[in-house]
Amino acid sequence: MPTILLADDDVTLMERLATLLGNEGYTVLRANQVQYAELMLREQSFDLILLNPDMGRGDGWVLMGAAVASTPVIVISGQGLEEDIVRGLDAGAADYLAKPFGTAELLARMRTRLRERERMHDVFGRFVSPTVARLVLSHPLDLRGETKELTILFTDLRDFTVMSEQEDPAVVIQGLNEYFQIVVDAAERHGGIVNKFGGDSTLVLF
Repeated sequence: MPTILLADDDVTLMERLATLLGNEGYTVLRANQVQYAELMLREQSFDLILLNPDMGRGDGWVLMGAAVASTPVIVISGQGLEEDIVRGLDAGAADYLAKPFGTAELLARMRTRLRERERMHDVFGRFVSPTVARLVLSHPLDLRGETKELTILFTDLRDFTVMSEQEDPAVVIQGLNEYFQIVVDAAERHGGIVNKFGGDSTLVLF
């Protein structure tokens, strides 16, 4: 089930929401101070954040600026004026709920945002490996790039050229598909990323 971060200095509300969401099957973590929420965001990824940006005398706005780069945020705020809603949405929030709000409405909005995130994951996953899709959708993108130390695995099939010349094409294709699936599954289990397929060869990055 999705993992949700509750970030609000209203401890009573967080207790109520944590119970509600837990009963709905969500995994819930709570932070009643901005620095705790920042620490949690550094240590793990979340599927959705419920955030009061006015927590910590407004420091929650800084937190939201960092969070929206990788995770959908629903603002839960006692400020319900139009200018506050506009500020939240302009800051990157996926949605805005003014307190007090109904639990049914909250759950419906959460389901909508989680479905959108899942659709994005599915679409993105058509073009890159599931591992890359998860990394990109759970961490902010740094367009400057970064330096990583990698281990490169190159594989190919022994005597593939001879086999491809002697066997029926349908048999060759079936064999390649089975072989590629074995490599992909093994790479995924060990945290690798399949970078390239070519003929009978694969290039995997760890």
